Amino acid sequence: MPSRVIIVGAGIAGAMAFSYFSTYNPIIFAKDTGIKHDAVFRVRDPRVGMLLGVPLEKIMVTKEVLWQDRLWDKASITAMNMYSLKTNGRIASRSISDLGVKERYLISGAYSINAERAVLKGIEAGSALVQNVHSGEEMAIPDDICISTIPLPVMLDACHEEYDRNLFRYEPIFVTRCSIKERDCTVNQTIYVPEMEYHTYRMTLEKETLIFESVGGYPEKEEVMALSKFFCVTPDAAVRSSQEFGKLLPHTADEDDLRRMHIFDLTEKYGVYSLGRFATWKSIRTDDLLDDLDHIMSVMGVSKIRRKYENKLNGIHK
Repeated sequence: MPSRVIIVGAGIAGAMAFSYFSTYNPIIFAKDTGIKHDAVFRVRDPRVGMLLGVPLEKIMVTKEVLWQDRLWDKASITAMNMYSLKTNGRIASRSISDLGVKERYLISGAYSINAERAVLKGIEAGSALVQNVHSGEEMAIPDDICISTIPLPVMLDACHEEYDRNLFRYEPIFVTRCSIKERDCTVNQTIYVPEMEYHTYRMTLEKETLIFESVGGYPEKEEVMALSKFFCVTPDAAVRSSQEFGKLLPHTADEDDLRRMHIFDLTEKYGVYSLGRFATWKSIRTDDLLDDLDHIMSVMGVSKIRRKYENKLNGIHK
């Protein structure tokens, strides 16, 4: 097993990895350690909150779909396919079929992590070259295992690996958070919006906060007002934010094979394990990270031994 672990990226995946591998005294560094999550942040498994070290609130969420100016607790095939096209650019099975009243855990506090402010400049098997954001000083950090949560193409660049840049397609998401004029609201509700006339694809009433998640731009005030009426609330002051790597656009089957090959090469050549939706360039839920962390733990010792053995053989044959 590794004696030293470094983690690249201090988002949700990085923070969970930092806690999960705490017995190995991990070092975590990131370009920006200002952690925030403006979109809806609910999970199915309470272990996520335990790893992040934040309080959890068990809630019941009512989920419906807005279709042809009416709310439904079951989506038609047309609505499901249109929602998938709107959010993923293709028709996929993972859509809005799971509606009704669901048990979830609300992440109700901000998580923090003591990460080094540094930019990844390069990586080789056994060390990572980083540059301090404040001083500009470059330093090599030795490691046995590197866990990457940064976007896959950024890590491939750091490893000087060749790849087709058209493979990694994405578009930003836009988040509008509004307070509401109605006070003492205690419900948690989500409405999915598949119709293309709206920028918004999902809107959530989280107690006294309205959250609009949209593609293609922020919703205009008229859209916010029109959609808010389905919650019977009146939006007040709004705060906007965006996420550059928001929606990961789908791959073809051949492109998906290439994506997996790049992830495998990072592990076999450099001891880099990819964790999270951006590092694996695959749309996953936060809860999925738990199984992925278990998988990394189970295989990283084997991969380490294999790399040392291959390096020894290469040395013999030189």
